[in-house]
Amino acid sequence: NAVNYYSSEEDVLENSDGGVHSVASASYAWMNQETRKGVWPMPLPGNNEAGWEFNDFYKVDNPYSGQGESYRMPRPPAQADLIGTDSLVVAPFFAPFDDMSICVTNRLASLPGKARLLGDAIPAESYATGRNPVPGWGGVGSSCVNKDMTEFKEGTMLPWVHGFLKDSALYYINGVFIDVVNRMKGTP
Repeated sequence: NAVNYYSSEEDVLENSDGGVHSVASASYAWMNQETRKGVWPMPLPGNNEAGWEFNDFYKVDNPYSGQGESYRMPRPPAQADLIGTDSLVVAPFFAPFDDMSICVTNRLASLPGKARLLGDAIPAESYATGRNPVPGWGGVGSSCVNKDMTEFKEGTMLPWVHGFLKDSALYYINGVFIDVVNRMKGTP
């Protein structure tokens, strides 16, 4: 049995809208982290491995680079589609990890630094569960449920943003706690 309490009004875990957002703002912070893995500007602190950066091995000369400038760019999609699996095993399409010895089956589960790799180098494949329901939860006969905390707001029009649960008076958020207690008692 599990309950995903999320907020559809969450700001820090906001889903991508396709735009580029400032890293200085709390809004879209999680999206910024996930979409910039591997391509983070070098003056900023942090490890910059793997992620979305393209492997130099597959870059091609840019025909539009100008007056003799040497600029390499990612292969166009039509060329990238022609890269065979055998080549990708030897040289991944995206930037490699700093330690390529981790690239074996089920190796990540036993690594002491797996949390760092997940945080630094491996982009998420879905939106944040603190902002979204978990797909497939809540169906008929399911013991796993999604609950949007915005349904529990009392007496306020303020959005249920990051930290609302800890920053708001109990009066405004007591429905979440009542729901948790009732679920623990077995009466959701």
